[in-house]
Amino acid sequence: MLPLWAGAIPAGIAYGLAAHAAGLSGRETQLMSLIVFSAAAQLSTVSLIGASAPQGSSSRPPWRSMHRCCFGLAVGRQIRMGWCERLLAAWFLTDGAYGVAVAAGLTLPGLLGAGVSMYVAWNVGTALELPPASQLDLPHLGVDLVALLTFLAVLVPLVRTRPAQWSRWWPG
Repeated sequence: MLPLWAGAIPAGIAYGLAAHAAGLSGRETQLMSLIVFSAAAQLSTVSLIGASAPQGSSSRPPWRSMHRCCFGLAVGRQIRMGWCERLLAAWFLTDGAYGVAVAAGLTLPGLLGAGVSMYVAWNVGTALELPPASQLDLPHLGVDLVALLTFLAVLVPLVRTRPAQWSRWWPG
């Protein structure tokens, strides 16, 4: 989980800085992290707030979240779960948590452990007190690449052979 924490905590910090720059209070910033738990959605929302976009605006097309649906389908094919377990797994399902859980042999406890770990790391990053965002050059922090780089940090070490990895990620 260390590579994921190394990505989630700085991403949480970047989100916190962006939220403060957009005018959100510390309480509002943390509350959004606790309730939404999606770097892309939170950063999109904060950028819209900062741009004074009308309520209900969305900068993310619906298909941008389709990868989570694919992960959910893959998890559902391998693990039998009741409704409560499905809701819990869906809440904590992230790209990184899925990657770590698959690498370790996909189980519900493994998926939840990885997801909860990411949730804690993200919220710790959001909660860290840093200099005011006005003192930093936010556009050059590369916030949009953090999630992708975090997932790649988990994925790349797992690639040994192409056929073996394909069957690991898409069983059946």
